[in-house]
Amino acid sequence: MTSITNHIARSFGKLLSSEDNVVVTNLDHDANVTPWVLVADEQKASVRRVDFCFSDCQLDLEALEKSVDTNTKIVAVGAAANSCGSLTPIKTVVEIVKKASNGNALVYVDAVHYAP
Repeated sequence: MTSITNHIARSFGKLLSSEDNVVVTNLDHDANVTPWVLVADEQKASVRRVDFCFSDCQLDLEALEKSVDTNTKIVAVGAAANSCGSLTPIKTVVEIVKKASNGNALVYVDAVHYAP
């Protein structure tokens, strides 16, 4: 999955500008964070990090909503956290991102740690 994420990040990274931002989470494995941070840095786009709730190890959806705006182009999330096993409500994440970005952002889901 790491090489796939690297390739996809490189491809989509070419579409970023200095006015754009990329959102990653502190819940994700580094393999779904670093590629996005590197391409954002190369294109002078900003990076926003969304934290998680320590009490239940869930992505902080309110913080996600505050981090996404119309300049957000990519939101990278994991379907499941390798560190604690929590599952991310992907449908809810997509709805939040779609609304907050006015449909301008893509959601990249790393599902390597997810098993139904």
